[in-house]
Amino acid sequence: IIYRNSQSWVNSTYAHLDADAKEFLITAETLYEIHKTSIIDFAPIIVEYSKVVEKQLRVLLGSQIPSSVHMLGQIIGVISSNNLYLSDLQVVNQLRRKSAHTGLLIKNDVHTIRGIFYANNLLNNLV
Repeated sequence: IIYRNSQSWVNSTYAHLDADAKEFLITAETLYEIHKTSIIDFAPIIVEYSKVVEKQLRVLLGSQIPSSVHMLGQIIGVISSNNLYLSDLQVVNQLRRKSAHTGLLIKNDVHTIRGIFYANNLLNNLV
């Protein structure tokens, strides 16, 4: 039920996102809803949110991203000179990097990335 609710919300609210980016967002939202009252390492959830941004940037920038660029931080470096949402992208990347270390991410980190996505409107601006 939680997955279907997340899927319905993402598909209606963020129809402009790439299909893979939407699936990453659905997974992130589902995991968040399941675990938002838990005391867990929230790194896997942060990874899913980060994959939304990385995939959408790859779709939008296409051939502007050199084939040697593989990680979100590298993509951000390529676009850093002319992006209005650079600070939000840098926070997403910082959280993504921290997610590689077990136990470093907490629920507030998920709230931070969700604030960037929804309150700061990052997802709607990745078009």
